[in-house]
Amino acid sequence: MGKAIRAPWAAIADLFNGGVSKRFAFFAIALGLVILAAIWFVFDVLPDLAVDGGRLTDNERLQRENDVRTTGLQALAGAVLAIGGAFTAYSVLSTREGQLDERFARSLELMASKDAHVVSGAIFSLERIAVQSRFDRPAVVDVLSGFVRAGAPRSLEGKEAPPEVTTALRVLIRINELWRSPRLDLRETGWKDLSLPSINLSEALLWGSVFDGAIIVGSKFRGANLLEASFERANLIESDFSRAKLSGADLSRASLLGVKMTRADLSRAKLNGASLVGTKLNGADLEIANLSGADLRASSLHRAASLKYAEYTAETQFPEGFDPEEHGMVLAKTPPASPREAEG
Repeated sequence: MGKAIRAPWAAIADLFNGGVSKRFAFFAIALGLVILAAIWFVFDVLPDLAVDGGRLTDNERLQRENDVRTTGLQALAGAVLAIGGAFTAYSVLSTREGQLDERFARSLELMASKDAHVVSGAIFSLERIAVQSRFDRPAVVDVLSGFVRAGAPRSLEGKEAPPEVTTALRVLIRINELWRSPRLDLRETGWKDLSLPSINLSEALLWGSVFDGAIIVGSKFRGANLLEASFERANLIESDFSRAKLSGADLSRASLLGVKMTRADLSRAKLNGASLVGTKLNGADLEIANLSGADLRASSLHRAASLKYAEYTAETQFPEGFDPEEHGMVLAKTPPASPREAEG
């Protein structure tokens, strides 16, 4: 007996939870029942409520009841049209979502191709999906980020990243600039001799990445995680590294002309032989950094938050009037060039 009573409600619950198509059928059935109830209300209940027949003749009462029914039917017809429009819009959106899902799945298949042109086309298709659907944007960013990490690992050993991987990076940067996409995860990737002017990788996870010899002019790395990253011999002119985490990073022999490093963490960073002329170091942490042979003229080194135990050599060039010992810096001993010099 209990099963017989619960069966109808269980069927309704299954219909409601059975996916988009079944849920659509559920709402259609429910709407049909509501419309039938509304028609009954308009023809049977509403006239009695709206017409007071105490002082009216039979003909007048019938006329007014018919007027009420006509008005009620017109209002009901308008409501049905509005609901029909809403269902049509829902159907169009469902169709569009289905098409996006198909395009997304097809793009994933094409990204496994060995043809670089096919892969690049799939990448641009994913970018289009990210433009059209903000709900799919995080998935697109995750897919492209994983593709970049797999195609441009730090272990490239000095080789350049494949062109389709660089294309994926450009698309990720565009998505990141136009919308608040999820934080880009490009850790431990290799970008030797990369040339990407005016890129925006603010807040990105880039720890352990390699940018040796890269040309990155006028770019933004604000708040980026660049722990243990390598920018050896890189050209980072007029880029913004404010609040970036560069602890332990290798910036040896890099050009940092006019770079903004306000409140950046450069503790233990290797800046030996680097050119920091005009670099803004306001509030930067340079504790235990290696500044051997660095060119620091005209930089705001005196405004750094900490220079304690930072190493310098006789070749290090400081701003005029700057005393490294007053800031707790340590003069590093220059190792002899050869055993003979050591003996001498």
